[in-house]
Amino acid sequence: MRYNFKIFLAVLGGLALGWMGCQTSFPTSYLSTNGPSVSMVCDFESGLSVNPNLAEADRQGNHVKTAGVIVGTGSPNVTPLIVAPGANNTGHCVWLNSPVVTPPPPNNSYQAVQFVIPIDSASFTINGSNFNVYDASLFSGIKFYLKVMGDDTAAVRSFSIPVLQTSTPPNGTCNAAATSNACYNGFAYSYGSTGGNWQLVTLPFASLTRGNYGSPITPTTLSGANLQQIVSLQWSEGGNNVPGTVNVDFYVDEIQFF
Repeated sequence: MRYNFKIFLAVLGGLALGWMGCQTSFPTSYLSTNGPSVSMVCDFESGLSVNPNLAEADRQGNHVKTAGVIVGTGSPNVTPLIVAPGANNTGHCVWLNSPVVTPPPPNNSYQAVQFVIPIDSASFTINGSNFNVYDASLFSGIKFYLKVMGDDTAAVRSFSIPVLQTSTPPNGTCNAAATSNACYNGFAYSYGSTGGNWQLVTLPFASLTRGNYGSPITPTTLSGANLQQIVSLQWSEGGNNVPGTVNVDFYVDEIQFF
């Protein structure tokens, strides 16, 4: 199955990462010295924006150059709402709630509500072209709190990490018109209902896998160039191309690398 995810930024898969300006490597003790604040992507206590102190490998200043801003996306385009309370005794979280209608053939498609976080919105030069990517190679995985409500009837629910090799222009160079391609097939994890309760989801990068369709990429895992060329973080729920209406109703909070 495929999702025509409208994500942000991307480009040349499998190419070495480079950029204009000074490259700064992290001291070995950087993460342990600065604590969990540098591994937090977004806790929604300050709105729909990425933590500007989030650590990023080989970036000047030891953190993301320009923290990303979260906007509505998907079909239907649903605006993420900041609501209270959050998970784990925190103040706020993000909520997405909407019906998703899949029309009958020939107009049916993979309609889905999508929650997308572009992590670093700064443009870096890679092989002479500018792209917005995040280098997560300081970390070994990602975790977040998830709450899927009982009235959520989505046929498919997925968290995924699109990388440059799996993204189409203008977000990448994957050719969707090719007979076999890697497009729209990021590294993903499928989740179910949590019965309206908060659940901590902990995902080592090595546990995320691509679907069994399309062409392979190198490396085949979320490592190496793929880990250095993350386009965004994405949660998606929809009707899986089956005509009819499903309801999407889920919350996300405390998104953090580890």
